[in-house]
Amino acid sequence: MEATGDSQLNAVIEFLVERLEHAHERLGRIEETESANSGYADALRSLDSRVADISDATTRLTRTQFKANSLAETQTRKAEEAISLLRDRIESQEAEARRAAIAAADDVESIRASARAGVVTGLLPTIDGLDLAIENGRRLLVRLENPLPPPDRGGFFARFRTGGSRERAEAAAGTAALEGWLGGLELVRDRFHAFLASEGVTPIDTLGKKFDPRLHVAVAAVDGVGPEGAVAEVLRTGYKTGTAVVRFAEVTVYRSSRSPAPERHSENGEHT
Repeated sequence: MEATGDSQLNAVIEFLVERLEHAHERLGRIEETESANSGYADALRSLDSRVADISDATTRLTRTQFKANSLAETQTRKAEEAISLLRDRIESQEAEARRAAIAAADDVESIRASARAGVVTGLLPTIDGLDLAIENGRRLLVRLENPLPPPDRGGFFARFRTGGSRERAEAAAGTAALEGWLGGLELVRDRFHAFLASEGVTPIDTLGKKFDPRLHVAVAAVDGVGPEGAVAEVLRTGYKTGTAVVRFAEVTVYRSSRSPAPERHSENGEHT
């Protein structure tokens, strides 16, 4: 009985030892698992920390890049504004230079025009003198070519005097000399007219034309067979350049025809 009890006790002890060893093995495996899990958790925590660091760095970099972009945009905008302002200033200066050049050219042209007008105005009295000399010379020439017959003071025998032929020869020579002189004056006048034409100044066509107050100055009204209001005589030639009058023409004008005076009746009914 005692032996049987010992064997049962040993069997129980062996069972307990076996169970204990089994439990110890499980405990070891559990500890190994927990240790592995703990390492994995540490790795996760380390990874999370790194992710957080990277996120912070990314955020800081993004902020820095945003600030840099904003600064770059601001600098770019300021540069564009400065370039635009500089371009506007350059264009303004160029426009001002063009206006100054045009004004200077206008001033030069105005000075030239004034000088030309002064020369033209100074020549007109000389041309007037030539016109008057030529007109008087032509009248004298007409009288020389058509002399009046001298009075008959010698009777019949005066026709046989030799002095008449000599006088006619001298008159013919004088007429030829006067013709040459007048031709020379007309040539000089033509030269003056050519110079005026080169400056754009031409005589005003006046004789026989309708009186125009924009071109003519009426000095007197005369009777005649010409149409009413027409220019009868040119006393001084006028000149113009384009549509601008340099000097008005001084003229006489045919007066208007007067209507007959109305008849008046006397007290006794007779016409007067």
